[in-house]
Amino acid sequence: MTKVAAMPAAGAMRRALGGQSIRNAVRVAPCFRHSPLVASRADLHSSAALRERKPAISSIAELRKQIPGTSMLKAKEAIVSTWSTSDPSKGDDIQAALAWLEEDRAKSGLKKAQKVAGREAKEGWIAVAVLSDGAGSGTKDLQQPINPTSGDARANTPSHAATPTSAPVASIIELNCETDFVGRTDVFEKLSRDIAHSAALFPNLGGAVLGTGFADLDTEQLLDFILMEAPDSASVDSDQTASSTAPTSPRTIRAAILDAVSRLGERIHLSRASVLILTPPSTSRDEVRVANLVGSYVHGSSATKQGSTQTSLGRVGALVLSTISHASSSANSSSALEGLDPAQTRALLRSLARQAVGFQTTSISHQQDQEADSALLRQPFSMLLPAAQLAVQDGAGEGDVEAALHAWGRQRNGKQVQVVGLRRWTLGESGPEAQA
Repeated sequence: MTKVAAMPAAGAMRRALGGQSIRNAVRVAPCFRHSPLVASRADLHSSAALRERKPAISSIAELRKQIPGTSMLKAKEAIVSTWSTSDPSKGDDIQAALAWLEEDRAKSGLKKAQKVAGREAKEGWIAVAVLSDGAGSGTKDLQQPINPTSGDARANTPSHAATPTSAPVASIIELNCETDFVGRTDVFEKLSRDIAHSAALFPNLGGAVLGTGFADLDTEQLLDFILMEAPDSASVDSDQTASSTAPTSPRTIRAAILDAVSRLGERIHLSRASVLILTPPSTSRDEVRVANLVGSYVHGSSATKQGSTQTSLGRVGALVLSTISHASSSANSSSALEGLDPAQTRALLRSLARQAVGFQTTSISHQQDQEADSALLRQPFSMLLPAAQLAVQDGAGEGDVEAALHAWGRQRNGKQVQVVGLRRWTLGESGPEAQA
């Protein structure tokens, strides 16, 4: 008689059956075949098929392309974990694997974030986003802020003229990590750009108070808003990551940070954020007589990626809000930007932002008990770009920033140029500097 290989619990079963063999016991009681201790042939065949099956290389590559930073082992685990046990012949389920990865990384990110919560994070980036500079036609008038009550939160508003829709839209944020190495990864740089872009799109949310100038956001509230991907951060390029991302569903800024923590293994902290807020003009005449414009500049930046036009990263960054208006005695009802060359205007705006970054600027105007060099308007205009076309005549180009602005406007039909808002941040500061 051929011997039957005993199952792990065969001895115990034989004693319970009074010494009968398992085969005889099954013969005597056919219903025993339905016991969970005896696997069906179908189950055994399914299990064997799954053991022999391997994830397709193309499926692993697709997962790593969809979610950059995913290791090959983790991609394989996601695919295997979502295989169909009822139909082993079914192919790899990419969508199910993506959902598995998102859930796994959310759990992993939360655990890692709790583990590294006490670590110091002073590296990272100052990220500046300018969706529209307000200077009229040009590449910088690309997108308008989102109205929470509007239907399409992602709608773009192209602008081809100096119209009310060209209002400046800008933000500045500081995103910190622990080391410069992590700060320069594509994952962290993309996250920095996306958060700055998102903050600019929600100027009236996150606790900002309506007014004219820059308003600091409540970062805890901002973390719960949807992350809006910056157009110039849609692709990353790295030896360890794929070239594009495709999030499976909208996610909050907080979720995106936790996801980055799970990938990079360091504490990541959104320390501050500020957005440009403009008070709506009381009349249509006021709207055209005074133009609001914003200039930006960052220093110590990473290599600019091709096509990067809206967001910039650096260790020191500045946003400067200026106004251009007709001469006070003028009754002109045309746009304040009429007759101005957009390229020259943008060069002036950028010069002001470069000036703020180049000096230890803490305010716009000189204040009591303050060093003169720390006030923007009292500084020598060392950072004035030639493209601003300030003609050197009658003393123009000499003196401080304020004098240069007066001269620039005077040479353009008596326009008045004023600086009305400033944000200048340095990476790793304990808090925002005093701003006028």
